[in-house]
Amino acid sequence: MPSLVLPGKIVRLELENFNSHKGHHVIGLCYEFTAIIGPNGASKSNLMDAISFVHGVRTGHLRESQLKDLVYAFDNSEKVQKGRRAFVRLVT
Repeated sequence: MPSLVLPGKIVRLELENFNSHKGHHVIGLCYEFTAIIGPNGASKSNLMDAISFVHGVRTGHLRESQLKDLVYAFDNSEKVQKGRRAFVRLVT
């Protein structure tokens, strides 16, 4: 039975080079949920940062203090490369 799409319900989260997520990722939240759980290092906080970021929360209120810190970088030398981009798309 298909679920009804309610206003404000998160259908999926799309990330590209955001924080620790290298490349393009689609996280389908699909059904109702009340928590994001997983072991340490599973990227739970990064997903919450992505949701906060796309809703306009200031970078200073996220775990990273500068926008460049939200762009995926394998090491510090990659952070200075020009043309590096990241995005978060929230589909409701």
